[in-house]
Amino acid sequence: MNIMNYHRNANNLEIGPRIVERRNELKLTQPDLSELTGLSVNYICQIENGRKPSLTALGKIADALNVSPGAFFDNSTKSKLKRIIDAEGVESLLDNLKEIINEDKKNDGNRG
Repeated sequence: MNIMNYHRNANNLEIGPRIVERRNELKLTQPDLSELTGLSVNYICQIENGRKPSLTALGKIADALNVSPGAFFDNSTKSKLKRIIDAEGVESLLDNLKEIINEDKKNDGNRG
């Protein structure tokens, strides 16, 4: 499985609850996070309730919450990503990430 397919099927990653947990640790509300990220409150709410965020949005949220994007993934997810890198190599990973970023840029206009 390449990282593009993994990203497309990422709805089950439980990212939302980890965002909520970190946001609550920092005593931030969804409107606070919206202001810090430039994402709409509605979009943040959707992500926290299970919607798969774009990589761009995930990066903005991670920056606002002072964590790396990897903090939102559990160890099994990190292990799967490591297996992808080991099997396909770093160059393949970078190519896939470029595709994901381009796809996210196209889709970001429809979000938030």
